[in-house]
Amino acid sequence: MLRITVKAVFNASHQLNLADDTKEILHEHEWLVIAHVCSKMMNKRGFVIDFEQVKKNLEAIIEPLRGCQLERISHFSNMNPSAEHVARSEERRVGKECSSRGTP
Repeated sequence: MLRITVKAVFNASHQLNLADDTKEILHEHEWLVIAHVCSKMMNKRGFVIDFEQVKKNLEAIIEPLRGCQLERISHFSNMNPSAEHVARSEERRVGKECSSRGTP
């Protein structure tokens, strides 16, 4: 299996809903997003995928999250903006982007 890895960092705040139905204090994190693109084959130029395009796509996906309060972003408005939900959401968005580009 061949794999490329792309990393991006952004700062964003969130205020989690706790188990006792209270909210924690609004606070900021530095979030690290790591995207792995895997394939069993390379294209005719010897690449799994265009690395620079993956970087651009990942940056475009996380750009709306930079400096924001996560629960104010539409795709987090109906969920607790936990690290787990953020990871799942961004994983799906990166996966859709790679699929739409025809990753081998």
